[in-house]
Amino acid sequence: MRSIPDLPKTKVRQSFSFHKQYQWKNTDVVLMYQGMLNPGRGLMLSVDMMQYLPEEFKLVFVGDGPLKVATMAYPALFIALFLAGS
Repeated sequence: MRSIPDLPKTKVRQSFSFHKQYQWKNTDVVLMYQGMLNPGRGLMLSVDMMQYLPEEFKLVFVGDGPLKVATMAYPALFIALFLAGS
């Protein structure tokens, strides 16, 4: 059983759009990983594999962890975003 508290009634925020925020085309495909940026999760392999996908594919990592610096310093053929703490 999971206990979920009642949240106060608040104004609902508009949803975030990567396409609008980063001026991507509506036809661009966003591949997203959300979680800890830890070794063993295939993150660096994901970055490596982006070179084989068409340019309309965008890779987004949302998270924080030991691989944050390594992934941010990786040669970017495609846009990669790191939104730790967001």
